[in-house]
Amino acid sequence: MSHKEIIKQILSDGRWHCIQSIIIETGHSARNRISEMNIASEKANGKLAIEGAPCDIEGHSHKANLFKYRNAQHDEKEYYLQTFDELIGESIT
Repeated sequence: MSHKEIIKQILSDGRWHCIQSIIIETGHSARNRISEMNIASEKANGKLAIEGAPCDIEGHSHKANLFKYRNAQHDEKEYYLQTFDELIGESIT
C-alpha cells in the first residue's frame, strides 16, 4: 500500500486526525503527501481532498504549531447516520 493510500485510509472516517498520529501510523511525515493529494484533487474536480486546521484536539498539547487533518469530501450526514447505526447496532434505513 502506498503512503498516499495509507493516509486516505486513515482519514476515510471523516474525523479529525492530528498529524502526529498520522506520522506514528505511517512512519513518515504526511504533509507533503497531503499537499500533493490536494493539488491533484483541485486539478481534477476543483475541490480539496483533505482539510487541515491547527490541532486543537482534546488532550493534545503541542509546543509546535501542528495541524489536524480530515477528509474534506466526507459526507457529514452519512457519517452521523453511520455513527448512530453503530451506537444502536442496527440500520435505520
